Amino acid sequence: MITDYLNATDMKHICQARQFDAKCAKSKDVFETSFSSTQGLPDAIESLTDRERIFLSYIGDKTVDVSFFAPLYPEDVGRYGTYTQSYGALFKKVWANLVRKGLLSVTQRYADTNLERWRFEVPSLYYSFIPAPFKTLTEINETPLPADTALRGHITAMAVTQGSAPKLSTYSLRVSDNTLKIGKECFSLDLLNKWQRRQMNQICYPQFHHRLNFEPKLDVMFDVLNTALAQLKPGQFFSERDISPLIHFLPDPKRELKTANVCQAAADFGLFSKIYHNNKVYYGRGYDVVYANTPDEYLMLEKDAFIVDMTKVPYHTLETLTSICHFKVQKAKGNQTRKIMVVPDMLRLAKQDLSLLESPLVQWMCNQSPSLKQSFDRIMEKHGKILLHKNLLIAKVSDLRLKAQCIKAFEYDDQVKFLANDYMVFPKNKLPVVQKFVEKAGYAVKEQSGN
Repeated sequence: MITDYLNATDMKHICQARQFDAKCAKSKDVFETSFSSTQGLPDAIESLTDRERIFLSYIGDKTVDVSFFAPLYPEDVGRYGTYTQSYGALFKKVWANLVRKGLLSVTQRYADTNLERWRFEVPSLYYSFIPAPFKTLTEINETPLPADTALRGHITAMAVTQGSAPKLSTYSLRVSDNTLKIGKECFSLDLLNKWQRRQMNQICYPQFHHRLNFEPKLDVMFDVLNTALAQLKPGQFFSERDISPLIHFLPDPKRELKTANVCQAAADFGLFSKIYHNNKVYYGRGYDVVYANTPDEYLMLEKDAFIVDMTKVPYHTLETLTSICHFKVQKAKGNQTRKIMVVPDMLRLAKQDLSLLESPLVQWMCNQSPSLKQSFDRIMEKHGKILLHKNLLIAKVSDLRLKAQCIKAFEYDDQVKFLANDYMVFPKNKLPVVQKFVEKAGYAVKEQSGN
């Protein structure tokens, strides 16, 4: 409970800042109830400076110690001495400006000194009241164009003209075993995001990568920018100046973080969209960029396969294609680029949820290919009626006497189930037990593959 760490004066200040009833300061129970509400939050947040409001968003859902606030109040941080000597003045500033305004919850954890024990967090109930972490936002009624040259270049590298495929690295794209992969793993947006994160850190923190080739100790830049973008509404954009305070709060031990570099890198790697308006550059949400309006802009049917235009295919669509198609690479002829081709795979399609099977992408592909449409219709007829289990064996027991013996022997075994029409099912590792019982009863076991 927060009241365990507040005195009467603290509670009085919070009641005034949050416009609680005066009796709240005299009753811990009443205070806790009021503090757990959103009463007075807008006015309390409005009383903050721009930097303080932005910093609340920067804290996000983290639980932090007092040193975390050093970028917000750098003038109150001592350069030398003990932890208490370095952050004592900072603690007082945080307590007066944020805790006593009822915007932070406090608690303590075990540590060597009293000051090191304090922890601060923004209650989750308050998140929706904290404004987006930008100085100002500009409303622009235009659709941003793709600016992700570096990210798209990474995607299209596997379709280069002549020569060997790109050298395999942790995040290089390739086709292996009829599957699109990043490194050795199946392509996914999560893996692509990891590559984006690494590349942005390499550009924005060059000294780390030039000397030691590892990520900054506090690798939070990508997450902080993502969280900030999530608070934007469609049509809202910001300039470098608007996001500069947020970037200023990011860890920067070598003092090499530049707002212009961060914004350009975020645009190059698809995190930000980019738009020119009134001779100024603005940035917005990368996922608002429209790469193609319909599948025919990036897929072209050739016999029973679809050629993928890797320069236009949306990244989320590439993830979907990976889950339902075989990938093939056609060798380049002359100066032509390699063709990346996909062939819908019935087994992969059969494993997908109904929402994906009924998606516009799958429906469009079926409409282009009569043979695919025919196979797809068969899948839809049986969808939800057939259960596939890689580790499951099905046995047919047509002899009534043996069936009765099996039921008696295995009726209390949770791994053996009896179905209608003389069938029983059990996992593969149960086969030796069942087989031994059947043979001991004087019967033979005949195996048949499902392939």
